[in-house]
Amino acid sequence: MARRSPRLSLGALVSAAALLAGIGLAGCSHPEPEAPLGLAVAVSKHANGPAVPVAELQQLIPDRLPGGSRVVIVGIDGSADGVSIYDKSIKKEDDPSTADPLAAEEAAASVAGRLKGKYEDAGAKADTAESDPYAAIAQAALGIREVDGTKRLVIIDSMLSTAGLLQLQHLGLDGAAEDVWGSIAQNDNVPDLTGIDVVVVGLGQVSAPQQPLDESHRKTLEGLTRYILTRANAASVTFEYPSFGDVPPAGLPTVTPVPVVTPKPVVVARPKAEKCEPYVVPQTRIQFAGDSAEFVDMKQAAGVASEVAVALRKCPGNLTVTGTTSSYGTEEGRKRVSLQRATAFRVLLAKALKVDEDAITVKGAGYDFPERIKDVRKDGSLDPAKAAQNRTVRVTVSSD
Repeated sequence: MARRSPRLSLGALVSAAALLAGIGLAGCSHPEPEAPLGLAVAVSKHANGPAVPVAELQQLIPDRLPGGSRVVIVGIDGSADGVSIYDKSIKKEDDPSTADPLAAEEAAASVAGRLKGKYEDAGAKADTAESDPYAAIAQAALGIREVDGTKRLVIIDSMLSTAGLLQLQHLGLDGAAEDVWGSIAQNDNVPDLTGIDVVVVGLGQVSAPQQPLDESHRKTLEGLTRYILTRANAASVTFEYPSFGDVPPAGLPTVTPVPVVTPKPVVVARPKAEKCEPYVVPQTRIQFAGDSAEFVDMKQAAGVASEVAVALRKCPGNLTVTGTTSSYGTEEGRKRVSLQRATAFRVLLAKALKVDEDAITVKGAGYDFPERIKDVRKDGSLDPAKAAQNRTVRVTVSSD
């Protein structure tokens, strides 16, 4: 689920999301949680991303928490552990180490005051170049893993990772989500989000020199992020899009911009005298959500189908749409998803050609097709750039 809510505060956005899980947050009229709450926050503290006002961050912390709760806030920079900003555990009532788990020091004003100092001092700013949100996410999630109650992780960042697990400045935003996962799944830094509800706030919101993301690239990044977080066993993943408006302070370590390349039009080969060449549509033009046949951008996919339809009108004959994949996964899974994707594209192509869907044959070749290239490195890991070249939808015309 994703919502654009530029006029709402961060606290209001996440409070609304929290209600879905039965969590009452500060400033709300909803009942305070009775069960322990694990609240982890991974927040941008690097260049190229939004600067989140401390007042917004304070709204995430409930006025009072039951015993057994824990609040952890980690800043995102380029290091493997992130920037430690805040960590507070509420002792249980039967814990002899505390006489009053809800003492005055746990009042919202006191918590907010100490958070403000930690959040704004030099130690809470990035001191390492690049941005590694997944490292900070892993660290924040680790802090609430043992909480015996509801666990929620709020990620406030552009999610344009340039260090650690995912280095998008090298991969770009055009790699398929499952291909990217195939290259990182064995990494020790993949966060364990088992049982944690995740809210991602401000994905794609950037600061100079990072080039802004258009809607298509933002949707691609959202699909990639959702796929990784889901594969990390998150209980749920929700996206919210407020506008913070602030820019990071000057002097922060650099973050390499992620290239944002506008997809090129489909290059349609001119047909030979007696035979039409296959029309190959690369995955960069019709992105699918990870391991599914759902288009990331339906409007863009329909436009591609219309372009292909115009060219096909010059090539009378029987049409076949064949889906192909990278080598990632099992043969059965590759055949299944490639057939599903070919079928999804057939729907758009038939509509563009104004013919019945049954007039177009569909096939799922998976990784078994003549034009495939080797997409596995010598160490056995998947090469996302080469894997992306294998992920296509191919339209052929025959006279049979």
